[in-house]
Amino acid sequence: MSRVTEIRYVGYGVCNLDEEKAYYLDQWGLEEVPSSDEMIWLKAAGHDEHQVVRLRQASQNRVDLISLAADTRADVDTLCQKVQTSGAQIVHAPQELSSPGGGYGFRCFTPDGIELEISAEVERGTKRELARWEGIPVKISHAVLHSPDHHALVTNPSNWILRLSPEATREAGNVAGAAELLADLPIEVLHGLGLPGQLLVSSGLSEAELRALLAADPRVGRAQLDATISAQRDPTDPRFGERILGQHGHGLS
Repeated sequence: MSRVTEIRYVGYGVCNLDEEKAYYLDQWGLEEVPSSDEMIWLKAAGHDEHQVVRLRQASQNRVDLISLAADTRADVDTLCQKVQTSGAQIVHAPQELSSPGGGYGFRCFTPDGIELEISAEVERGTKRELARWEGIPVKISHAVLHSPDHHALVTNPSNWILRLSPEATREAGNVAGAAELLADLPIEVLHGLGLPGQLLVSSGLSEAELRALLAADPRVGRAQLDATISAQRDPTDPRFGERILGQHGHGLS
């Protein structure tokens, strides 16, 4: 099954390019990636993803682009076809990419107008072993997107987030091992979620049936629907919008 596997980088338009660059270099400990364009590309030292942040000069702070990874060129082509079938706007069809690290990918807009890039075969960068307690991010773990109708964008209500028990986590070792360990359950392991023993799975059972089955399984420490949780009111912080659209709109692990 062709799917997005992780987040490569987030691209920002920023009002003060020098200030934002200094923030990511000095506070986050990111490293600059050489490039031939006028944008600033930054990578995390402890991971071989070619870049995790892209910055460009703009008249207002905004999220320009979220770049996502797929495993192969065939996956990129398949995902592009799915996007076209959904009726979403394609920015450009799959092609060789000119950004640092190269690769093969396409771009599209979500129904809310957020630009996404999905790519494969991007060159891996350098990485180093981080020292214990070295307080710098390793990679992007998630991105928080806001939508006026977020429920309409949820297309997989049968997806669940599982957290294996400590014993099962040790026995599984990795995502492939977890899929083998849970092969007797009526679920499909889609991918890991960045933490040991945490998985995204899918099942054709009803919520009540699967919840009861997983609750009785000692290999499963916790299970919950992959659902959207939203607040009823906007935060009272007057700079909330600026923080979301500036440098604080994504998470790193």
